[in-house]
Amino acid sequence: MTWILFLQEATDPAVLNVTRYATYLNIGTNMLGTAILAMHEFPLTNFITLPSRRAIAADHDVIHLVNVHATSVTARRADRERSFNSELPELFYAACLSMLI
Repeated sequence: MTWILFLQEATDPAVLNVTRYATYLNIGTNMLGTAILAMHEFPLTNFITLPSRRAIAADHDVIHLVNVHATSVTARRADRERSFNSELPELFYAACLSMLI
């Protein structure tokens, strides 16, 4: 059995050091971002990260994995929409046959 964990609001890389898992981080200088944890037997490649730290994507064979964090803060709605409209499309390229979001 293979496990993949998608994490949002990841804050501390040291906490994400889990035995038998490789940790792939997209954490900014504000120590907030997204992460993917995958068992070592499930190697990931072709990483794409967004500058806003709101998403990270990777490939495993023909599967494209995408981890997107959409905050629910109403005050930053316009900023979130602008970021997603300009950055998010690059994560959804058609290079793979299957996608897990």
